[in-house]
Amino acid sequence: MDDLDELMSYFDDFEIDLDLVERYTDFNSIPKVEHQYFFETDGDELPRIIGENPDSFFVAIPYCAKPENCPEERDSDRCTPDCEVDCQLKEIHILTKKLGSDFFIIRSDDEYIQYMIHKKEKIKEGTLYQLTWGCPMTIKAFLPVVAGIGTRGIGMELTGPVCDKSSDYTHSIKNIKRKRTFLGGIDTAKLYLKKAIEIKEQRHIELDILVDTEISSTAKV
Repeated sequence: MDDLDELMSYFDDFEIDLDLVERYTDFNSIPKVEHQYFFETDGDELPRIIGENPDSFFVAIPYCAKPENCPEERDSDRCTPDCEVDCQLKEIHILTKKLGSDFFIIRSDDEYIQYMIHKKEKIKEGTLYQLTWGCPMTIKAFLPVVAGIGTRGIGMELTGPVCDKSSDYTHSIKNIKRKRTFLGGIDTAKLYLKKAIEIKEQRHIELDILVDTEISSTAKV
């Protein structure tokens, strides 16, 4: 799916910022560091925001990054984080789960779009953040609309045998891509998630102290 108007039609019920759509249509002007494409956020802000609001964040990874020996079907949307297989998805899944955010495996464009619609409706007026992997061709196609509907985050490049022409992509969305891709920038992504977890845990400690203080003050009255 590479037609911008077709992508935008999925989000008719949302207000779309056409200026953002136009800005991110210029792929070469998107802020990029190594494997990361930043849209309306940066590497300092993202961990803080998602640490404070983990419900407003999700991680999405295409099924093609699953290892061939995945205990779940490779083209399924399932991931067992306590399996014995050495797997990049598992590493990210464990951290995302600890943060308390959604972990989503992308099997098709439509599933990814429908998930974003569901998630945006769920958080209502809040801003939706995401950390999503994709091949450069997919990031280029989706980023203008993803940014235009008010979503913020980082698009992470897949590496290895990624889709770089339409025929490859057609096979991928039909769940018949056999070659495994890899998560570019995974160490940086893990640092973002670990920092967010630390922020979340610190907030819980501060809230517990506040509650204890209020209980103590009430008891003295």
